[in-house]
Amino acid sequence: MKALKADFSLQNKTLFAANLFGDFQNQKEIQTVKELLLELDIVADYLPPEHMKSVVLQSVNININHLPTSEVMIQKRIQSRFDRPF
Repeated sequence: MKALKADFSLQNKTLFAANLFGDFQNQKEIQTVKELLLELDIVADYLPPEHMKSVVLQSVNININHLPTSEVMIQKRIQSRFDRPF
């Protein structure tokens, strides 16, 4: 039996766009969340607080358009990856 290997290359994938904003501890944490979302075929751009029009922010908000996967499922994956709630 041949072992399955995950392919996270960007070739032949439909990517979705997302805006990532919130309170992060450092750039490494932002990059890690972006990499996690990329594994889910989501290209995320971080928006610093000064670029946000909303006054009320949660720790992490993910604004995803036209994505079949629900936002709740993505938040649960992020929570299990970092072992703390966002």
